[in-house]
Amino acid sequence: MGRTSAIFILMYFVFFSLAVIQGFHQSLIDEQQMLMISYWISEGKIPYTDFFEHHIVFNNYLFAPLFWIFGKGSALIVAIHIINILFVFCSAWLVWCIAKKNNFLYPHAASIVFLAGYTGIPFAILRSESLVLLFLLLFFFFSNHLLRGIFMALLIGTTPLMIIPGIIVGSVYGIFLLRHNLRSLLFFIFGALLGGLFWLLVFFHVSFQSMYWFVFTYNNLISKIYSLPWQEVFFFTFFFTVPLIVMGAYLAWTSAREGNEYAVLCLIFVLIFILQTIFWNVQFGPWTRIKLPNALPVIGILCPIFARGNRKLLLVFSLYLLLLTMFVYTPSIEARQLKIAGIAGKLDSCVIDDAIISIKPDDWSGRVLIELFREPNQFFWTNFYTFKYTNITAVSSSVPDEILLCRNGVSRKDIVCSQEMLRNIQKDCDSLFTSSSLYVYTRSLIFGNDSVLRVS
Repeated sequence: MGRTSAIFILMYFVFFSLAVIQGFHQSLIDEQQMLMISYWISEGKIPYTDFFEHHIVFNNYLFAPLFWIFGKGSALIVAIHIINILFVFCSAWLVWCIAKKNNFLYPHAASIVFLAGYTGIPFAILRSESLVLLFLLLFFFFSNHLLRGIFMALLIGTTPLMIIPGIIVGSVYGIFLLRHNLRSLLFFIFGALLGGLFWLLVFFHVSFQSMYWFVFTYNNLISKIYSLPWQEVFFFTFFFTVPLIVMGAYLAWTSAREGNEYAVLCLIFVLIFILQTIFWNVQFGPWTRIKLPNALPVIGILCPIFARGNRKLLLVFSLYLLLLTMFVYTPSIEARQLKIAGIAGKLDSCVIDDAIISIKPDDWSGRVLIELFREPNQFFWTNFYTFKYTNITAVSSSVPDEILLCRNGVSRKDIVCSQEMLRNIQKDCDSLFTSSSLYVYTRSLIFGNDSVLRVS
């Protein structure tokens, strides 16, 4: 075994281990709400009609059956995060396969770059960006034109952000096929139609008018509320995505000049995505900013291109990505997600049957969030300013008679367990207060936002 091979094996071991640790330590900020959407779908409720949601919910349909298997207890949380970890490993393998398929020199370096950065963090696959990345990688992984058409249609329908990039890339690919073989183009179009038919079957009972209002109109209305200062957008963008995009785009450009089809389609996708994001930032405020996880699909499809680069430079670049990832997401072997699962299991026995409990640490406010859901439109923790701003009415499930549990107000009428059990749960919640990442403190120093500092 050569020295380079030994280095690759060591780096694979380190990054795989980090993915497992982070998979049970990190919790995506929207994960709990997404789980609730999946739960309501598993109960037969119709999106946009029976409950409020302002995203495309295909990913929630995929996870709804997990509630039939694991119920709504702690086992579900563990299962979700195991799936997240497996998704990262599968995506890294697809990156390696695509680099190998295109005869790039160092496919292992490409998958290591993927694992070293944000793309290697087990973000909840419940997010649409993760599914977009998966469909993109599968589109380039398969050579069968029918399958490529199916995955392109799945890509376009997963999130509105992919409609324009997906249509343009699909059209360019269709032109490539037309120049060589009309039969291949027809298979690709037929696959796209099959993918479109799949979307119609998934959403056949959903009101298109309601979906359009919530996904497009509502998001545009609230974009001003959630807009960030431009200096914060640049802070996110410069360190986290620009180095990856610039280096990947340069390598893709050199490959495209040599006639590599993957590099050409990759460059077109990246260019359209960036131009679209800039337009939306200017039009609606810096909300859909060029940062992760929004840029996850762009970074993911650029990773195979890194296999063209200098091997030593790629190893150094991987270390840079690793340090950057540690800066933002400090890993911990305490497996916080397993602790959360245990607390959620205890709390499930403390509330009445029709109240659904979900727990997560909030690294921004320094609290442990207890999210209690009763009816689909009664979000215990929802920011009701957004509802007020868009004239949406919702009824809060909180009442004046509350108890303070894990630094959260919870309705007393919902609690049925003993005071001793509540005290034990409070101790468990307090044990989740660990040191926050260096990024949180740096961000607060730059922007003067003391609210993100952890409460001591």
